[in-house]
Amino acid sequence: VKCSQFNCINDDDCSRDELICHNGQECVLNCSGNHSCKRTLIQCPANNKCIINCVANHNEDYKESICKHLVINATASTHLKVQASSNWDTLRGATAYCPYSGQCELYGQGNHVMTFMDIYSIRGFRDVTIECDECYLGKLYCTPWFNQKCHIVASDNQCQKPCNSRSNQQHTCDDYDIYPSVTTSIPTSSPSTTTTTMTTTISTDLDETEVPLDDDEHRPQIRPSDDPTIDPTTMNPT
Repeated sequence: VKCSQFNCINDDDCSRDELICHNGQECVLNCSGNHSCKRTLIQCPANNKCIINCVANHNEDYKESICKHLVINATASTHLKVQASSNWDTLRGATAYCPYSGQCELYGQGNHVMTFMDIYSIRGFRDVTIECDECYLGKLYCTPWFNQKCHIVASDNQCQKPCNSRSNQQHTCDDYDIYPSVTTSIPTSSPSTTTTTMTTTISTDLDETEVPLDDDEHRPQIRPSDDPTIDPTTMNPT
C-alpha cells in the first residue's frame, strides 16, 4: 500500500501490512484500533518528515497492542516523530530505524508504552530524544554498522544518556560522532626539529555501501519472499 497518510482506526487495521510513503512528501501513520499496525512495516519517505501516531481514541479507556512489533524504516527521512498514548503493549517490541541525517523523537504517555522497543541511530543519543511516563525500552544501536549497543536507561521520567553499562559494555552510543577530527602533520621542504600540525575533518561523504538499510534490497523485512528460487544468481561464481 502506497500513500502519504494511513489511517488504521479499526481493530486489526494495517496489521502485517507493508506501508510505503511517497518520497518527498510528509507521511503520517495513525493507528488507534485494537491490534492495529501490529507487525506492520512502514517505509517512511525520503527527503521529508515521518510521523507515527499510535494513540487510542480518547473516548475509549483501553486499547490493546497498538503498533506492537511495528517496524519503522525512516533512514532516508529528514525527521522521525513517534507518539504513543494508550495502555499495555503499545509499541511493545517495536523497532525504529532513525534518519541517517536528522532528528528522531519518541514520546510515550501511559503504562508500559514502548516496552522493549529498540532504536537504531547512527550517532546514538546525538540525534535521539525520548520522553515517556514509564520507560522500559530495549537497546540503542549506533555507528554506521550498528555494531555498538547499550541499554536505554530511564531517569526522571526520561530515557536519556548515559546508556546503562551492563556487562562492561561501552558507552559509545552516548555521544557517537561519525565525523571525528584527526591531526595530521604538514610536510616541509627541509628537515625540522619541530613539527607543525593542523586539524582536518574527515569528509562527510559517507560511503553508502557501508551503511545498511538505505536501498530496497536492504530495507527491513517482516516476512520471507513468497516466491523463493533455487536457481543460482550467476553462472560464473567466484
